[in-house]
Amino acid sequence: MTGTLTIALKELSDYLGTKRFWFFFTIIYVAGLMAAYLGIQALVQARVERSFLLLFRASSGALPPFLFFIIYFGPLLGIGLGFDAINKERAKNTLVRLLSNPVHRDAVINGKFLSGLSTVTIVVFGILGIASGLAIRVGLVPNLDELARLVVFAAVTILYIAGWLALSQLFSIIFTHTSTSAIASFAIWGFFTFLWTPIASLIAANLIPDPNSLERITLELNLSRISSTILYWEAAVVILTPTARFLNPIFLSELQYVIPNPLPLLQSLNLIWPHIIALIAFVLVCFLTSYIIFVKQEIRS
Repeated sequence: MTGTLTIALKELSDYLGTKRFWFFFTIIYVAGLMAAYLGIQALVQARVERSFLLLFRASSGALPPFLFFIIYFGPLLGIGLGFDAINKERAKNTLVRLLSNPVHRDAVINGKFLSGLSTVTIVVFGILGIASGLAIRVGLVPNLDELARLVVFAAVTILYIAGWLALSQLFSIIFTHTSTSAIASFAIWGFFTFLWTPIASLIAANLIPDPNSLERITLELNLSRISSTILYWEAAVVILTPTARFLNPIFLSELQYVIPNPLPLLQSLNLIWPHIIALIAFVLVCFLTSYIIFVKQEIRS
């Protein structure tokens, strides 16, 4: 445990000092906060009551909503932190020297993942805290339920990004060159973010030709949920929309107009617990696979 924490703290300091981290940090913060600011302005002008959570989904039209940037730029942060976690050490021949010390292999892989997860946590809570502060300054003060939903939203966001961190770290173990692991990580991200939903639609259309069939709509939605992007999007919208009561097959953005009475947070979580379990499984499968491969892998100088 001591070795894991030591490596995690060392890696965390390295992450916070790299130009790569500050590049991703700046992009996410600038884009996200601009979207949040414009969304707040739109809500204030519309004078929507109890609209604190809406600022994360509202759009002024000039930029997409805040949630859009988290969905598409969040994985890039996880990939950027993990794609060279191990193969960079191999290239510099520092991994052999590190393991020659009284440090277990599991401490290395655990420490590197923990440091990346800590960095992601800092970024997520930082940007949500600043966005919330902007909203409070203009009078959009959250109540206790909204604050609790914001914390849950942050936790699910960290879980979502952690999955891509674990996947990129796995590729850093499998592939020798950092460029190869980076390309593989971005390719998987691009496929499941932009291409998988149309592919799922085509598969459903071929299996069930009737476009108005409820079975086809349900099949298409279930197939699209293979992508962690869709899982996170649905979970985030339900968390940020207290009036959301359904997931299938009604379009989530319209749920807030179905029934005006908000659900308690626990009931909203009950609605999306399969999504959260699937995101946890994504993280565990990638991390445990990388753990097993790294522990059994031969390390040569």
